[in-house]
Amino acid sequence: MAQSGFLMGMTISLMLAACGASVAHADEIYGVESSGYLDFMNLFPDQSWDTGSNPVAVTTYTSPVLYGTGSNPDGTLFGSGTSSTSASGGALHGFASDNVTCATGCYAAGTYGIGGEYQTFWYDTLFVVGLPAGTPVEIMLTTTLDSTITISSESTAFVYASATINGDYQAQVTNNGANNGSISQSVIIDTVAYAPLELESELEGVANAQVTGGGSAYAVADASDTENTYITILTPGATYTTASGVSYSAVPEPSTLLLLGGLLPVIWVRARRRNAME
Repeated sequence: MAQSGFLMGMTISLMLAACGASVAHADEIYGVESSGYLDFMNLFPDQSWDTGSNPVAVTTYTSPVLYGTGSNPDGTLFGSGTSSTSASGGALHGFASDNVTCATGCYAAGTYGIGGEYQTFWYDTLFVVGLPAGTPVEIMLTTTLDSTITISSESTAFVYASATINGDYQAQVTNNGANNGSISQSVIIDTVAYAPLELESELEGVANAQVTGGGSAYAVADASDTENTYITILTPGATYTTASGVSYSAVPEPSTLLLLGGLLPVIWVRARRRNAME
């Protein structure tokens, strides 16, 4: 994959030189950064994973599966939890689930909790091609999150997803329990053909089960159904390549078609203004 990414970069550089274009060229990167933890009141050892600060150049990734269960010496305080994440072709998945029980004889005046978290970033470098270098191009960036939050009264949980291009445009969604199921957001991005576009997608989930004064509690941040990032080219004749080889195209869902239909008048007006200025 690294060799193919290098060859793609050389090809694009030669095409730019042939066109006489002068375009800032970003480092071609792709891959995953991932971290997570699981901890609970010293009833079992805290656990974590961290891939580090540089993307691991893979298109498929599975984190360690953190799992712990334990109780205090008299068995009146019990907790368990798990946390993990994965990535496949730019689609991100995560799951964290925690439970805590303070039974009869537990230290009833106390508050007890268990926490789990996962966070995964996906990086890629894109180039819009198919038109002369420097040609104005519009693309639509969409992030879609399909997740479920389940909590008891004192517990908290959320799932967050976002996608950015060159750090300047962001499509983001959050599920704090009110948005179970599929939610999405899109933004339109102005760029030019053959300019490097640095894509960053993120999926984060946190589940904290907490109980005060006895009883049981639970928290689940389930994003195993996925966070997806989609790229839609709005300018006729243009397409794109990626350093990873991953395609971010998908058959639009009805809600996406409605969104695109609402954006078409905006795109038409912007195109007319651009033509009038040329």
